[in-house]
Amino acid sequence: MYFIDDGCVDVIGPSGLLLDQLVPGSFFGEISLVTNEQRVATVVARTFCHVYRLDRADFEHVLKCYPDVYEMIATVSHARSRSSCYVF
Repeated sequence: MYFIDDGCVDVIGPSGLLLDQLVPGSFFGEISLVTNEQRVATVVARTFCHVYRLDRADFEHVLKCYPDVYEMIATVSHARSRSSCYVF
């Protein structure tokens, strides 16, 4: 999972269609962590970016300490995975 600190990224679907643009404060890569499914899109830097990466082990550790954070991330993940632009 990645958190954007600075910069802008494009979310691209398998057909090459631009699905979304994410800016500082956004995150991506959570769907795989929450649902254990393969990624559903490709993320490409639109500008120079500074991002923070959180791997699965650290993700699970953080969520044990902050279950409310999991609820927020899971809500976004489920909305994205149900969104017509993220379903292929």
